Amino acid sequence: VRVAFRERDGSVVPLIGDPWLEEEVAGRTFRCAADGFFQVNTIGAEAMVDLALEMLAPQGHETLLDGYCGVGLFALSLARSVGQVIAVEESWVACEDFAWNARDVDNVALFEGPFAEVLETFDAEERIHLAIIDPPRSGAGAEAVAQLVRLGVPRLLYVSCDPATLARDARLLVEAGYELQQVQPLDMFPQTYHIESMALFTLR
Repeated sequence: VRVAFRERDGSVVPLIGDPWLEEEVAGRTFRCAADGFFQVNTIGAEAMVDLALEMLAPQGHETLLDGYCGVGLFALSLARSVGQVIAVEESWVACEDFAWNARDVDNVALFEGPFAEVLETFDAEERIHLAIIDPPRSGAGAEAVAQLVRLGVPRLLYVSCDPATLARDARLLVEAGYELQQVQPLDMFPQTYHIESMALFTLR
């Protein structure tokens, strides 16, 4: 049993047990702090990992960019299928959990900071073959899309929990030269109106 109390200022105080949960997805154990984020539907999360592999179709040698990587669900699940993973996350809490979760993975580099700002520091000649981004409900936004376009990522998987912001960012991507190939909805929250979507874009 693990119990934590959230203060009015947003801080989390562990009351009983460890200050984190551990969940198993796709054969890996992920630690997530009490004030962190992880998909509550772990069966659905495993389906998302399987879909990511199917839609991105890595060949084993590519560099994969994982934006808004959280505690590492996609980055660490896909690491064995690519050559290198570059993961970006703004939350220091999630970064600490990511580091713990990645302790046995040697082809992953983690960058802490806002996604668009971190990408600004990347050289456009640095080849990124595949990307998966899983932004918050507010979406990736124009700055992040602009950086992905600048880097010329040829194959991009956008994971969204809000169809409205996905549509907004999809328009930006298409206007910048991407083509929407496929959208796969997932019912991660049965009996609710919430829907998760995975949209695959390729650079024309």
